Amino acid sequence: MERNRQLVNLHQDFRWDVSTQAHGQTATPSLGVPADCCSAWMLGRFRWCVGLLSLIWLLGLAGTAQAQIQILAVVNSASYQAGIPEPGSLATIFCSGLKGIAGIVSSSTQSPLPLQIAGVEVTVNLGSAPLLAVADLGGGMQLINLQVPPERLLTQMSTVQVTQNGSLGKADNVDYPGVGGLFSDGQGNAMALHVDGSIVTPQNPAQAGEFIAALGTGFGPTYPPKPIGFPAPAAPPFQGLMDFTEPNATYNIDMPARQVSLESVVHVSFSGVAAGFTGVDQVIFQVPKGLSPGTHSLVLAAGVISCLAPPLPKPCSFLARANSNVVKIPVR
Repeated sequence: MERNRQLVNLHQDFRWDVSTQAHGQTATPSLGVPADCCSAWMLGRFRWCVGLLSLIWLLGLAGTAQAQIQILAVVNSASYQAGIPEPGSLATIFCSGLKGIAGIVSSSTQSPLPLQIAGVEVTVNLGSAPLLAVADLGGGMQLINLQVPPERLLTQMSTVQVTQNGSLGKADNVDYPGVGGLFSDGQGNAMALHVDGSIVTPQNPAQAGEFIAALGTGFGPTYPPKPIGFPAPAAPPFQGLMDFTEPNATYNIDMPARQVSLESVVHVSFSGVAAGFTGVDQVIFQVPKGLSPGTHSLVLAAGVISCLAPPLPKPCSFLARANSNVVKIPVR
């Protein structure tokens, strides 16, 4: 895997009348009103009604044209959990109604990423999103991979809009996913790297005690902010919030926290943007020493450390409120 390639994360097994009624009115000439005046009034009212009905008809046609694209789901590109993550992360839109898409149309050779592919454009809260790929999944369904623009921060619940050559589809009230997502291959193996940059695979497994990097997206904001539209440089490091629990640690205060588990809680040394990638995050952690050989489940959780009030003796504990997708790490 080349570190500077763009990720196109397809999921082939994804499960997931304007009636215008005119009410006629009958005008009766009133006493003292000349008949020709009434006729003129009727003619004017008739023309007005015809004009109004024509306008309604045209608006109905416009509404039909704009409704040709249907947004079926907006999700984190790694986990496919519903929602659109923070700026600089990757999101995927499943939709129908796009025209002229054959196979995968990718922008992987372009830098910065384009704002339009095959006539398709995406906005988040009216901010244009850089696009990685548009693909036809068959069965009348299409996929759009995008990098989330800065305008995501304007509201908690975002409006996502897809347009193509005058056709439009919109999704309102799109929230943040509860937690970031982890990339995996078709067999559920984590997209993870050894320290030397080689990929963790069943043929090249991780070792107990080794530090490895698991790739994902939507791990939270960083400082400096995540680059948008181009791969992240190696320096400066784009550091995320280090709010992870530690193995065998004790706590004495309530606070938000995250936790990475590989069968048990692991030590996290870094969380932030993966250098050389566009929109990809990484969490670097130590594979627990003494972990038995085999395939183990890796999961990222977001929640709180909750403590009971004194004098109750029960120690503080981590309570997960959202879990990422589960991916596999082979260990030898």
